[in-house]
Amino acid sequence: MSTPLPRSLQTLLDIGIVQSAASDRADPLAPVPIRDGPAALSGSLAASNQVVPIPPRFVAPRPNAPNGPDAAPATQPPLFWKAIGLCLKSKFTSSGSLSDDHRAIFFGDPGQLGVLEGLGCPPEVTNYQLFTYGDIMQRVNFPTFRLSGRSYFDFVDLYLENVGEENESPELVQSRENLIAAKGRKDTVFRSHLQAQSSKTNNSLIDAIRSKGNYSAAWQTEKTAQQALADLRAPSLSSASAQLEVVRLADMRLEPQKGNNMPVITVDQDWLQMALHDLNHSIKDLVDPTTVFYQPLYTLPFYEVTTDYWIKASVASTDMVRDGPYQIPLANVWDRLWADLGHPLLDQAKPHEKLTDDQKKFINSLSATLTFIQKPYAGNVSRGLWDVSDIRSMFPLQPNAPKSVKNPVCKTSKLILTWGIEIELTIPEVISLDEIANTTLAIMDLPLKRVAGSSNKLVFSAGNDGFPILMGALADVV
Repeated sequence: MSTPLPRSLQTLLDIGIVQSAASDRADPLAPVPIRDGPAALSGSLAASNQVVPIPPRFVAPRPNAPNGPDAAPATQPPLFWKAIGLCLKSKFTSSGSLSDDHRAIFFGDPGQLGVLEGLGCPPEVTNYQLFTYGDIMQRVNFPTFRLSGRSYFDFVDLYLENVGEENESPELVQSRENLIAAKGRKDTVFRSHLQAQSSKTNNSLIDAIRSKGNYSAAWQTEKTAQQALADLRAPSLSSASAQLEVVRLADMRLEPQKGNNMPVITVDQDWLQMALHDLNHSIKDLVDPTTVFYQPLYTLPFYEVTTDYWIKASVASTDMVRDGPYQIPLANVWDRLWADLGHPLLDQAKPHEKLTDDQKKFINSLSATLTFIQKPYAGNVSRGLWDVSDIRSMFPLQPNAPKSVKNPVCKTSKLILTWGIEIELTIPEVISLDEIANTTLAIMDLPLKRVAGSSNKLVFSAGNDGFPILMGALADVV
C-alpha cells in the first residue's frame, strides 16, 4: 500500500508548482511542421561521431488538445502558470485586460533556449532563430509558447491573394486558385531540395538548386500566375497586388532582397542543445556554410547589444545585475481571469484541479517571487518590407476567402528573453527533503534546492549557463 503524500505537498502537485518525476511530459498539441524547417542540413555535429548528452527538458503543461485549430481547450493549465503569466503581464505591459486590447501573453517552457546571438554564433543561425520565434503564430487559449505551427508570413501571403470584391468573375477565381497551387508547388520543390541536401557537399545548397532548374521553373510559374491575377483584379486593388509582389520577392530563397529577406542556416532546438553542451567545438565550427538560403526578414532591435552585455558580464564573473524580485501572485489566483492574459476561453474550460477550502488557504499562505539574472530583454519584433501593419483595414477580403485568413490570428509582437531566472518559494509548513526528493518544479525542471539556513524556502533557477532563454512573448490578435 502506497504512503499518501503530505497535504501540503499534494496541494503543490495539484496546482502545478511541483510535479512528480514520473509524470507524463508529453505535449498533447499535435505539432505542425514549421515553414522551411530543419532537414538535418547542419549535421556536422552528428557526423563528428561525438556523443553529446542532451539534458532533459521539461515541457510546460498545455491544456488538453482540442479537435480542430479553433476549438476551445477542455482543461485549463495548472494555476501556477496563470500566476506566472500575471507576473509577466505586470512586468512587461501596462494593460488591464489583454483580451480587451486584442493581445495575448505566452510563457516559454522552463529553460527553453532563446534566440542565440554572439558566442561565435554565425548570423545565419541567429537569423533562423529570429524567423522561427517571430514567425510561428501562437494560439489564443493555449498560453505556452510553441515552436511549431502556422507561419505568419504565409498568412500574409494568402491574405493578399484573397483580397478582392464581391461578384468576382469565374476567370478571376480560377486565376487565384492557379496562383495558390503554383506557390504550393514551388514550396514543395524547395523542401525536396532541403531534404536531399547532405550535411557536407562541394556545391552550396543554392548552387545545387539552381543547377537542377526545377525550382527556378516553379518560381517563374508562380510569377506568371501572380501577374495573371493582378491583370484581372479591379484597378482599386492595384496596391494589394503591388504588396503581394513585395511578399513574393521576400520569398526568394536563392537571392538577397535588401530590407525584405535575410540569409539563414536551419537548426532545430535539439541541435542547439547538443551544440550548447559540446565543449570541443564552437557553434561556428558545427554549422555548414554551404547550406545558407534566404527567408523573410525578422529583426530584434538592439538585441545584439544586450546579448553582448550579458555575455561579457557572465565571462567576467562580475556581480551580475539582478532585476527583481517580482511577486508571483498566488493568492486567490483561482479567481483571476485567463482573459486578462488574452485567453478568454480558458475561463470557460474545466479547472485543472478542484481545490478544497483547506487547499486554498494553504496556497494563500505561500509566497513566490521571480528574479531575472541580468536585466531581461523585451524587444519588439520587426519585420521586412513584406509585412503590412494593419492588413485587415487596408485590404478587404473577398467573401469566399478561407477561414484561415478570415479568423483572427496571433502576430508575435514582443519577445521576452533573459540570461537567467530564479524563483523563490516560501512555504509556511516544513516539508522534509525526503518528501520532495523525487519532485521538480514545473517552472524549472531542476531538483528543488533549499535555501541555506532556511527551513521553509526553496529556490529554483534556469539559464545563466551561456545562452539566453525565452521567458515569454506578447502577440497582437489581428
